[in-house]
Amino acid sequence: MSDAPTVIGINFGTYYSCISILNKEGRAEVIANEDGDRMIPSIVAFSGDEEFCGTPAKHQELRNAQNTVSEFRNALGQDLAEVQKIYAQTASKITEKDGVAAFEVNYKDAEAKFTAKEITSKFFVTLKQTAENYLGKTVDGVVMAVPSYFTEKQNEELKQAVEAAGLHILQLIHEPTAAALAYNLGQNASRKDADDKTVLVADLGGHNLDLTLLAARGGVYTVLGSGQDHELGGKNFDEALVNHFAAEFKRKNNIDISSNKRALNKLRAACEITKRTLSSAASAPCSVESLAEGLDFHSNINRMRFEMLCNKLFSQFLNAVEKVLEDNKLQASQIDEVLLVGGSTRIPKLQLKLRDVFPESTVVRTDVEADEAIAIGCALQALLISSLGDDESHYKSYLAPEVTNALHTTKAIGLVHEKEFYPIVSAATPLPLHRNVELPTSVDDQTEVYVALYEKESSQEAEPVLLAELVLSELPAAKAGETKVELLIQVDEAGKVQATLREKKSGKIAQAEIAAN
Repeated sequence: MSDAPTVIGINFGTYYSCISILNKEGRAEVIANEDGDRMIPSIVAFSGDEEFCGTPAKHQELRNAQNTVSEFRNALGQDLAEVQKIYAQTASKITEKDGVAAFEVNYKDAEAKFTAKEITSKFFVTLKQTAENYLGKTVDGVVMAVPSYFTEKQNEELKQAVEAAGLHILQLIHEPTAAALAYNLGQNASRKDADDKTVLVADLGGHNLDLTLLAARGGVYTVLGSGQDHELGGKNFDEALVNHFAAEFKRKNNIDISSNKRALNKLRAACEITKRTLSSAASAPCSVESLAEGLDFHSNINRMRFEMLCNKLFSQFLNAVEKVLEDNKLQASQIDEVLLVGGSTRIPKLQLKLRDVFPESTVVRTDVEADEAIAIGCALQALLISSLGDDESHYKSYLAPEVTNALHTTKAIGLVHEKEFYPIVSAATPLPLHRNVELPTSVDDQTEVYVALYEKESSQEAEPVLLAELVLSELPAAKAGETKVELLIQVDEAGKVQATLREKKSGKIAQAEIAAN
């Protein structure tokens, strides 16, 4: 038997990315780049004849803003108008290249245009080199996490960018799924096992807040509901400090920097460090050399003052949590665990207020590093996928896109009625696949549809095993058969199953996603 393939997990974030590898003991751990940063800035910069990615690119952000590109994950799969809107308040120059939105920079003494996909590919070349330099060998495959709101077009552009960087994608998984894997949820498949849990994944990233309700059982994660607040992210906590210190600088020096982009960017970078320090210390400094008009700025803030500045943000966070519970008709007491993801969830006051929402029986988990949870989950999923084969040839056939027609389902997927199994997808069906089944309401004024999806081995004696449960509520009251509900089952090349219930008229949906295991 040949050596096991070398696989990694990557969390590609809007502001920061991180790489998780599997150590000799088989545990996932996040590694640092050559600059010692475990959280690698998602930035690419150009200066003269040189390209910079990650930490070196962040150093270019202040002195070379027009030729520095950040937040490019958000531009993947977007049209020109949307990209221009995203970057309206930045120094980035947005133009067009072959009908696609592009960033215009000065590179090698000439104007150059790079699409978001090309910028992303450059960034992933650096991530690949970082992993291979640390491991001392070539990376064979990667599992990556994507936001649950990413469209098919965005996922496809990301895949193309990563493949162009020389990395083979084993699987794209949703960020809440990666977090659940990192927190080791639902590892016992028994329906009655104590590990069966209903959890809330609270992902407060740099750009926005994602809340996902999951039912976890035996490695199967069913999405019960989700909610987003695109107006709340780690950047808002940074801005609270920026506004505070900008006002202090004005008060001390009679200099208003509110319209000075360079000064604000310098102060913002310092405030980010201050915010992180306040998560573990009672007070923290904020220092910027030559902030404006040659004047340095030095100040200090204690945690209590920071918490007062962020009171509205805490309330906004809690309102979003309460709304996602209300929208999905769940009580706080029904949540077994809350999984914290994203650096800003380390803020002590936010954790304290979150615990006030839930009873003592609900565990707010902080045992996994919030910044690193998604990357760790990706690495664990990569380990699972790479272990499917006993030899390298099996691994490569599973991985290579050119042989996907040879992949097929190993079990049937279907419904059970009166103890009889009715297949929707037969075993040995080629992948990828799509199946649609119409499920009209069966009684008058039916406002809810429940579907239990099962998988079954090909043998007649095999018993169906529960795969996922979906509930679509608040349907319009109507006569039996008038409300049309569609069940869509999709299985990709990697074996990931996505089941969707959709009410045709309103478009209301419920979804479940089952990883490749």
